[in-house]
This record gives sequence, structure tokens and C-alpha cells, in this order.
Amino acid sequence: MTLVHKIFSFIFILSFAIAGKAQCPKLVWADEFDGTSLNTNNWSYEIGDGCDIGLCGWGNSELQWYTNSNATVSNGILTIAAKRETGGNGKQYTSSRIRTNNKVDIKYGRIEARLKMPVGQGIWPAFWMLPTDRVYGDWPRSGELDIMEYLGHEPFTTHGTLHFGDPWPNNSSVTGNFVTQGKGLNEGFHDYVVEWKENSIKWFVDGYLYSEKKPSDLSGKNWPFNQRFHFLLNMAVGGNWPGNPNGLTVFPQNYQIDYIRVYDLVDQPYIVGAQKVNQGEAGKEYKIENLPTNATTAWTVPEGATITTSSDKSIRVTFGTASGAVKALVTTPCGTTTLEIAVKAEGALAPSITLEDFDTPGKITRKSSTGVFSDNAPNPGKSSINDSDLCGKYARSSGDQYDVLVYTMSDITDASQFTSGEKKLYVDIHTNAPIGSTILFQLENSNTALANNYPTGRHSRYQATTKKQNEWERIVIPYLDRPDQSVPNGSVNQLIILFAPNSFTNHTYYFDNFQIYARGVSTGVIEDKLNQAINIHPVPTQDELNFTVDGYKMNILEIFDSIGNLVLKKGNIQSERVTLQVGDLPAGQYSARITTTNQITTTRKFLKI
Repeated sequence: MTLVHKIFSFIFILSFAIAGKAQCPKLVWADEFDGTSLNTNNWSYEIGDGCDIGLCGWGNSELQWYTNSNATVSNGILTIAAKRETGGNGKQYTSSRIRTNNKVDIKYGRIEARLKMPVGQGIWPAFWMLPTDRVYGDWPRSGELDIMEYLGHEPFTTHGTLHFGDPWPNNSSVTGNFVTQGKGLNEGFHDYVVEWKENSIKWFVDGYLYSEKKPSDLSGKNWPFNQRFHFLLNMAVGGNWPGNPNGLTVFPQNYQIDYIRVYDLVDQPYIVGAQKVNQGEAGKEYKIENLPTNATTAWTVPEGATITTSSDKSIRVTFGTASGAVKALVTTPCGTTTLEIAVKAEGALAPSITLEDFDTPGKITRKSSTGVFSDNAPNPGKSSINDSDLCGKYARSSGDQYDVLVYTMSDITDASQFTSGEKKLYVDIHTNAPIGSTILFQLENSNTALANNYPTGRHSRYQATTKKQNEWERIVIPYLDRPDQSVPNGSVNQLIILFAPNSFTNHTYYFDNFQIYARGVSTGVIEDKLNQAINIHPVPTQDELNFTVDGYKMNILEIFDSIGNLVLKKGNIQSERVTLQVGDLPAGQYSARITTTNQITTTRKFLKI
């Protein structure tokens, strides 16, 4: 450690120790990326493809060669560029990876970065931290703290993750995901923040808390986040997680960093509240946590929404039909900052597809089960929730920690609709298990999800807890997480149900009326009817597409490219037929989303040649 670094570390620790007495946060280190080149007093380049340190492809099958020329500074912005060009070892892509190891190393504090994301399949930028001293051993025993990770084909989502535990392949991680309800993260700069304390780490985007992890979240593993760490900035191309670039990925891609700042004072104000609301919903509360007593707040809400009650700390809002941002302009003696939540105003959820009700032929087929399953069992107690004569009965196996009930299915053609909340899973439950028992649903690809390779092939998980015992209740199964981000949204063909996972209980679960609910579907209207009514021709197309929807009037027609970007939109159609000119679109695969005048929505794919 250099003398300069020793002085920096001393200042940082001292200032953090007195932070609780300070009125305003103290900046202890920053790089504003002024000037015309990277400040090498702060940063060092990592060169190559990782083979020189025994990590070819940097341990992730990445495709790029890191250089010292793809990181440039201009107009107060650091830009890391990913290019399609020949690098070392025959690599077909170049990029840059920089770090502050033994130049800027910190332990605890508030880390802020203002970043703008690239976009495209196979693009993987990150802002993260590694241990400087590896006190607990090699990766991941000494930890890894990912402040921001982003996949270019998912422009609305960012991830914050901790890596820890045993060596690969038995390593562990816990993650949180932020999904913006507004524009993609590639469409502007956003503030990414981590507040790192001795026994907790919090992640924020634009002043919105989306994740917090503590030692208790590490499943009994060591908490290594009590030593000094250093920063890394990089943009990978390809790899096990994002997948490789495809024909629609444009190069160069630019990852832009406005600044990185470290403060000694944590527990700054942040905003909490719902990211999604129903159209017309009343009384939704938004509030500021950690608001100083001498602060003032100016609130703004989306168009058509009304603030019904208001104070500096909180408001209640009645929404209209428009989405938008709830913003709080917070002023303290330390300055003014804007906190915001992008809020999506959605149509109500209503039944769309019945997967199984045990009265009519089901759309899912039982494949196997660990416990004892009884088809068409008598209803154990009819009620206003469920007065059916028949239901499913499942006796959990007490000898299996992860007892599973496996179904095959074909009705989920786009699983992203479930992770986004556009569609949800509902089921009636009657059980003798204690209140608070967990029910976990898992969407999988059966070709890759094997018994001994978790999380491979597991697209997404959905989890709820029971609120009643020995009587029927209607349960929605909310989205939990994406164990395997590489599973395509269109490849889900298997459903796993786990009653009381990670336990050895033997309770009995009755279930019925297993349904998919969708946004914008009128009660009793099945989405299949709209699908059957749609005709699109010619497919593939060169210049134009003709849409015909028999029996329905179209209102909105939207065209999205393969990574989800809206490229064409026609509104206020009010007709069963419309012709759309697509000759100016690049060749490739697209999705057409049709919304009818009665708010039924469906999606069709087509090829532009």
C-alpha cells in the first residue's frame, strides 16, 4: 500500500466514524471524468481475454478482448465502447475493463454512479466491486458486490447481486432486480446507488430502494463484506448469461459513466411506493424514508392523477389512466435532490386461460410427483370461494425437502408477460398446513432443467404464502425471481409446484381453478378467441403487412424488434382491418402487439426480409 493510499483510507474511515454527527454527507472520493483521458491515479487497465490468469473468457465464455483504447474521456463522460473488430487471440470483439485495485479501495459508505446503458443482444455492462485483500480466500469466498449489472436485450431491467460462499461450482449468490416502468435504461442517464454498512447493503435506482441484503440472507454462509473492496467498470460481449450477439446487434455499443462518488454518510432520503397501479386506483401512498426534520418536499404525479393528501414526508394519489413518474423534489440544508418512481397504470387483471379446474379437460398434464396426487378428489369444504364438486388433492412427502409436482404445458408462449406482471397465476388453495406456508411455482424448460443442475433451465419462480387454514382461499402467485436468465421467454414448457419447499412436512393441499389472469381481458373473454380471429399476411413480408381481426376492432398496433424496442406504432385505428408499411424496417424478426377497443391484447411474431 502506498503512502497516498494509506492517507486516503485513514481519511475515509475517520469521516465515516463521525458521519452520524455530521449534518450533511461528506464526499470522500470521486471521479467526475473531467479532462481528456482516464485518470491513471485512480484506474488501471486489464488487458486480454483472461487466459493469462487462467480465466479464458473471463470465466464466463465472454467473446471480447479488453484493450486500453476502448475507454475514452470527453466532455465529462467516460465511455467504454464495445466494437466488432479483431482483437488479440483472434477475438472478434474489443472492449475495455478498468479497476481501482490498490489505488482506490473502500470499506463501507454510500457509492453513487450516474450511468447510461447500451442496448443489444449479447451486451453486458457492469459496475461492481471485488475484495482487495481476499481475506477469506479466492472467489467467491472473499465476496463480490455487483452495484449494477445489465443485459442489453433486457433494457428495462438492472440487477444488484452479492456473490459468496464455496468455490465454483458450489458458489452462492443473492440478487435483487429493478424493472423500470418508464423508458428503457438505455434512453438516458440514471442514478445507481449502493449504501454499504457493516451488516447491510442496499441498492437504489433514482432514489428508489429496490433491494437490501443482510448476513441472514446468505443461508448460513460467511458474510465477507466487512473488508476493503475496489471498483471495476467493464462491458463484456457475449457470455453464459447474456448470450452472444445476433444479427440485430449494432456495433459499436457505448456504456457511459458520468461520475462515481463515495460519501461517508449513508441513510440518505429515498422514496418508496408502488411501481404498478390499476387504472383509477385510489389512495396509493408514496413516502420519503430518512427525511430530515428540516426538509421540504415538492411532489408531482402523472398526468390525470390527483394528490388527495399531502405532506413533506408522504402523499396519497388517485390515479387516472396514464402512466408516468411520481417525483419528490427534496430540499435540505445540504442541497436539493430529485427522487422518483416510474409508475405504470395498468388495466385490471381478469381471467384469460383456465389451465386446470378438474371439471373440464385441462390444458396442463401431470408428468410426475414426489408425494401422492389424487385427480378429481371431492371438495373438502365447499364455500363461496370454491363450490366445485371436484378438485386436486396432494399429500406432501415428509421425506423430501423439495417435494415437487410436475406438469407439462404449452399455453405460456411468452413467459416475460409473467415476470413483467402483464399476466399472473391464480389458484384456489385449501390446506391443513399452518398459516404462512409457502407455495412456489416454477416455470422451466424441460430440455435443460434436470434434477441435479439447478438453476439451469429454470426461467422464473413465483411464490405466495397461505393466509387461511382448513378453508378455501384464492391466491395470486407473485413473481419472485429469474434463476436462469438465459432461458428464452418462448421456451417454457414445464410447470413445477412446490408445496412448503425446504421443509419436511406432510400436510395435504387441495387446489382448484388454476388460471392465468391477464391485463386488459374482459371477464369471461378468453384470449384464445382473439388469437383465432387474427390474420396477418404476407408472412414473411418485404414492404407491408395486412392485419385482419374478425369480430374485433383494433385500437392500437405496435411493432417491436427482437430485443423489445418499439419501432412502429399506429393508434386510434377503430377498424377490423389495417395495412402497415414496414419496408423501412431492417430485416429480422419482429413482434406485433394488437390491442382491441375493448382492451384485449395479444402478440404475433413475423419475419421481415
